Amino acid sequence: MKMTLFVSNQNKQQEAIDSFTEALAQCTGDEPLQLKVVDILESPNQAMMENAFATPMLMREPTSLDRKVMVNLKDTSALCEKVKQLY
Repeated sequence: MKMTLFVSNQNKQQEAIDSFTEALAQCTGDEPLQLKVVDILESPNQAMMENAFATPMLMREPTSLDRKVMVNLKDTSALCEKVKQLY
């Protein structure tokens, strides 16, 4: 499963991103997770091209406007339900 996580100020949030990534891997089951993290402050053009209008946002690849969900990096209790919305 290929996904992109759009965040702002990745350096300050790295610990939360790492925990989020571990929780996300649990949601994908047997399917290997390929997660790309994009800091919109460092790559604003990519964020604009992908219509990442708010952060943190999780997007399934290939991209689609209806395949994006807002996520909470620190509260992953509803994460698996959010991932199901991407399919």
